[in-house]
Amino acid sequence: MEDLERQRQGLKAEMTENRTKISEYKQTITEMNNSLRVINESIQGFETKIADETLRLEVNTQAKREETQRKLQDATNKVDQATAHLKALEVETAATEGQLNAVLADGRTAEEDFNKIKSEIQHHELMIKQCRQQEHNVYQPYGTNMQGVVDSIGKMQWHGTPPVGPFGLYVKVRDPERWAKLIRAQIGSAMSSFAITDSRDHAQLKRLLQNSGNKNQIIIAERDEFDYSSGEPSDPNILTVLRALDISHAYVLRLLINQFQIERTILAATRGDADHLLQGFSSGGVAWSADGMRVQRFPEGGLSSTKLTPINNSSDPRNLLFTGKDAAGQLREWKDALGRVTPTLQDAKNKCQRVKQEASRLGNVANSLKNQSKIAFREVNMAEQAKTTLQGEANKELPVSLSALEDAKAEMVVDKDFLKQQFTDVSIKKGEVDETQKPLQEQINEIKKQMDEFKQRADDAQAKVTTAVVARKKAQSDIKYYTDKLGQEQAVHVDLETKCATVTAEFEDWTAKALQFCPEIPNPRKSDVLQRDLNATKNALKERERRHGASVEEMTVEVNKAKANLDSAEKELKNMWSLNKALGSSLSLRRARWQEFCRHISLRCKLVFQCHLSNRGYYGKVLFNHEAGTLQLKVQTDEQAQTQGARDKDPRSLSGGEKSFSTICLLLSLWESIGCPLRCLDEFDVFMDAVNRRISMKMMIDTANASDKKQYILITPLAVNMEIGPSVRVHRMSDPERGQATLAFN
Repeated sequence: MEDLERQRQGLKAEMTENRTKISEYKQTITEMNNSLRVINESIQGFETKIADETLRLEVNTQAKREETQRKLQDATNKVDQATAHLKALEVETAATEGQLNAVLADGRTAEEDFNKIKSEIQHHELMIKQCRQQEHNVYQPYGTNMQGVVDSIGKMQWHGTPPVGPFGLYVKVRDPERWAKLIRAQIGSAMSSFAITDSRDHAQLKRLLQNSGNKNQIIIAERDEFDYSSGEPSDPNILTVLRALDISHAYVLRLLINQFQIERTILAATRGDADHLLQGFSSGGVAWSADGMRVQRFPEGGLSSTKLTPINNSSDPRNLLFTGKDAAGQLREWKDALGRVTPTLQDAKNKCQRVKQEASRLGNVANSLKNQSKIAFREVNMAEQAKTTLQGEANKELPVSLSALEDAKAEMVVDKDFLKQQFTDVSIKKGEVDETQKPLQEQINEIKKQMDEFKQRADDAQAKVTTAVVARKKAQSDIKYYTDKLGQEQAVHVDLETKCATVTAEFEDWTAKALQFCPEIPNPRKSDVLQRDLNATKNALKERERRHGASVEEMTVEVNKAKANLDSAEKELKNMWSLNKALGSSLSLRRARWQEFCRHISLRCKLVFQCHLSNRGYYGKVLFNHEAGTLQLKVQTDEQAQTQGARDKDPRSLSGGEKSFSTICLLLSLWESIGCPLRCLDEFDVFMDAVNRRISMKMMIDTANASDKKQYILITPLAVNMEIGPSVRVHRMSDPERGQATLAFN
């Protein structure tokens, strides 16, 4: 494709170069015409001067000069006649070649018309043949023997739902006259497709199609009744491919949406209309136009337009799709069209023959005129040579000034002839370049045709690649399925081998146990002996059953039940012992952790108690006995420290204020050891003196401020005569009055 594009670009560059040459040749011809006009004016001026000079010369050699002038005039007349004859031949040749080119152009046109009419007749005949086949077979556009394929599908067994197809049975165009050609070229190849829901059905359906000589596309997709309305344009007046179609099968509709985005692809009459419609979509979009263009506008604002590939092959079965008419109606139309076109074929053929004959005649005339032109050109050269000889003789007899004028005039004539020759050469070169342009254009057209064919082959290859991808996915799915199946079967095989080994072991074990009772008998005994032994054994078993009250089988069942109960009880006992052991370990661990918690809480309570006592200058300790469940306080005041040393004092021997202060310290330390959010204390300072009361209040307020997310409620009948911070709120009850029924709270 790239090589063809390079060739096309090279041919275009060559044509551009040729057009440049033609322009240069035209410019050169214009300059030559200007130079020729100047030379003619110079020659006319020289002739006037020579005539004036000749009149002034009156000498005795008048008769000789007249004879020379007469000969010179005769030679000049011969040159003019030969030149005129040559020009007439050149004009006639050019006219004949023009007529020949026109006739050749008419011939090419007539031949193209003839081939076009012939192609149309072949196309009409082919369509008539297909329409006749379609009258008896509605599946004609979708492949060979498609009726048999559809019938076989209905009779066969499938893993999923039966295949759906061909798609064209469920798709119709609402306005065939306007949109059928465009939609046929774009999605017509999908109308012969089939769809299945289970990949395991792909091989069976493909084999069925191949046996009937078809290679239809097979799509594997689940039945998903999704909502596609969000992909459609919000304006109902905008025509999309989906809105231009009438699809009777919901599954086929959604498959076409997934494959071609028909719900969002816009239809327009021309490329300009498509571009105008897409400008209304900020997110971009795609549109198809009836004049064969695909227009895409990107979200970033860019625009792309590409030529759509039409259906050029008249035998393509897609031509039978979306006609909007039945087979009989199509057959009548194609017959009428064939009747209208057939009479024109002979006229076109006769015209081609007439044009070819006329072109041959004009070619012969043109060749004859070219030969005559060559002869006339030689005659002109001979006449000019004779004229030059006579002019030289005449110049010898003329004075110097007249001779100089004649020489100058002769030089101008030579320049004029040379300029004419150059003009002829340039005109010939220009004609050659013009003729070169035609094959170049034909080559460009041929390369374009090859590029279109290559694109069609690329599209076909893409379709084959898609089919191969589907086959590859199917093969991968089959490989995975059979790999899993192999694993399962191998597991079953291993299980069977294990069971076989077990049965073999049991057989060998039973054989060994049987040999413990008696040796293996290689030759069987007689039947009457075996019958007698069997009867004796049966009688013995009956006697044993009578004595024991149960048969051997019943006793075996009872023994097995008892053994099973024993095993179950032993297992439950073992599990219970394990549970008891685990619970004992857990209990020991929890008791150890609880004792550790008790030690930590006791230690924290002791330390906090000592810290609060230190605010008053006391020392004390808290003695916990967790086993007895007792708590004992030991407090040492500052006076006792001075008089009795380090001996602790029993709380019962403390004064009222000291006892209340110690009690408050104990409560605060216990509160720090528990997680209670509300902490209340009532009439704590009744027996306190002013000093202990002040220190206790400050200590409790500081402790409350230091506690996070905890609230302290302190109730006292005494007045609060200390500074209170913003974190403390005081509620004071009014004094009671005589006869008051309710209490007033501030």
